[in-house]
Amino acid sequence: METTSSLIKSVSRRVWSAPQRPFRVCSSNREIRKGLTASSLEELKEKAAHTLLISILLSLVCEEDGTEVDSDEFLMSLPDNTVLMALEPGQTWRPHPLAKRGSSIKPGDNKIRTGRDIARVTFDLYRLNPKDIFGSLNVKATFQGLYSVSADFQCLGPKKVL
Repeated sequence: METTSSLIKSVSRRVWSAPQRPFRVCSSNREIRKGLTASSLEELKEKAAHTLLISILLSLVCEEDGTEVDSDEFLMSLPDNTVLMALEPGQTWRPHPLAKRGSSIKPGDNKIRTGRDIARVTFDLYRLNPKDIFGSLNVKATFQGLYSVSADFQCLGPKKVL
């Protein structure tokens, strides 16, 4: 019986791979940008080399500040869709030409506004009998046409309303 359980454990370890996470990879001159998914640093390097048509002996650095990504642990601690720069041997990271030192303006901040500031608030009350009131408050907002936030608050049955 112990052999069977150890066999099932080893099989399950092989079958379940690490989850794929999204990253964005750009070339050293920032002209080519691609979205990739990977579950490890080696897998991301292989996909980046294949996609950008560069040497497999590349190194990955954060595009924003040039921090080298050299371990799976650090890679998995980065947020989804982090922009990484693929550097071949001999290439070095340089800051984006539009980014000024000490400035809070980032290269992606010069996007054209595509919408308006919109907020929609919905408040619904439901009354099933004279003593029970159920309600929900739904708030959706769009800021600068680029960012949106939504929240849904539900009141699931206060017995008395003061």
